[in-house]
Amino acid sequence: MTTPAPEDFFAVGTNVRAVPREESLCQPAAGTIIHIKELPDHMEYFVRFNPPKDQRLSDWYRYPEMEFVSPVSQNFKTPKIHEVRNIEYIEMGNYKLRTWYFSPYPPPFNQVEKLFICQRCLKYARKEEIYQKHVSECKFTVPGIKIYEDHMVSVYEVDGRTEKLFCQFLCLFSKLFLDGKTLYYNTEHFVFYVMTIKQSYLDQDLTDMYSDIKQAQKTPSLPSRRLHTPVQQKGAKSDEEQLVGYFSKEKLSLNVLSCILTFPMYLRLGIGNLLMDFAYILARFENRVGGPEEPLSDLGEQSFKSYWKKRLYKYLIDKGQEKFGAFIYTETQNESENESQIEPQKTEDTLSMSNASVQSWTSQRPRYNRKQGSDFEVQIGDISYETGIIAKHVREACELVKAKIRKENIVLTKSYYYECCKQMQKINNTRAQKGNINRHDIDVKYLVWEPYPAMFQQMTDGGAKEEDGE
Repeated sequence: MTTPAPEDFFAVGTNVRAVPREESLCQPAAGTIIHIKELPDHMEYFVRFNPPKDQRLSDWYRYPEMEFVSPVSQNFKTPKIHEVRNIEYIEMGNYKLRTWYFSPYPPPFNQVEKLFICQRCLKYARKEEIYQKHVSECKFTVPGIKIYEDHMVSVYEVDGRTEKLFCQFLCLFSKLFLDGKTLYYNTEHFVFYVMTIKQSYLDQDLTDMYSDIKQAQKTPSLPSRRLHTPVQQKGAKSDEEQLVGYFSKEKLSLNVLSCILTFPMYLRLGIGNLLMDFAYILARFENRVGGPEEPLSDLGEQSFKSYWKKRLYKYLIDKGQEKFGAFIYTETQNESENESQIEPQKTEDTLSMSNASVQSWTSQRPRYNRKQGSDFEVQIGDISYETGIIAKHVREACELVKAKIRKENIVLTKSYYYECCKQMQKINNTRAQKGNINRHDIDVKYLVWEPYPAMFQQMTDGGAKEEDGE
């Protein structure tokens, strides 16, 4: 049996092995000690796991929990302060959340094990008594202009210049869960689109989700990942709007969004999809195409690719429906029987993915190039213009849906149209099983919005006129 290395061997830069906290059923993973803190009775070491291990699993360990691998390497670089998580937990509303990353909260709030954050206004406190008193008195509502409201979802447009304090609170909270976020205090050049959902819908979907999580925890092949533990606290009213996520957009940028976050306790509910869809709807109303600010995080890239894939399926089904007619796909146990279940229907609303309210900006572009045979081609440029997704991302989606590309055109055959119908129906069936929010779609007839005074165009025109005057 190997004798454990003395604790004196463990220093900043030492290579070790440890079992990730959230993957207790897995084998020890390789990592590096990047920070050490001295407590009254023991030492704690912050271990950053090596790729491809999820960096969010980096955590504090004691000496007996680690295995010595090798001393400090010559290539080791001294870590920066933002690489070490400074706040371990936050308590927010009915949830105790495990944080992922460093966030530059001002001292003395940036060196506490648990920070209390108000779920309504996002103000923070170190002591529970102060936090509970604030929550009992807080009557805060989301500032800005309500630009969208249906029976479930509302969206507010908040100017980072006029509502600076709230936007700063939002950015500081986001940094706890977004590694690449660099905006904290200078919010003047950004507009924030904050989404709320009524408490009654959240309660119903969260009950189902946490029930599924408990079942998943019993399965070794499905490790838990920073799950969020409810704490005992007085619940909100059923009709109260709860903050669930947001995206920000730079006022002078062509990107559809700069940063996007679904609040961690509401992951897996489909809120990220609603936020992305809303961002692209605003871009289409501005009659332009765009994409998210890059580089994307791993979770962001995964979410956006899933969204682009669904949008492309919807688009191809709409075009195929015009050429081949509407089709219904009935899922059976035998995949060979599925092909026989696809039959043409005369109804016009079957599998219709378009919204009549957003058709106006597409009328100026050719829809597709028809061919004499049983297939036709759809131009990637037309897809980009009509969906608001830039051509590069459309091509990435084409790879995901296994579309046949011919000279910047997608070849849409009858058999491939059938396959798109089948895949989209499976996606819809999965959404239907996940709850009310996952089934919900943004309906543009409830959108009351004008583009944020078209600042880029106005400043360009104004600058040209001044130069002419001179």
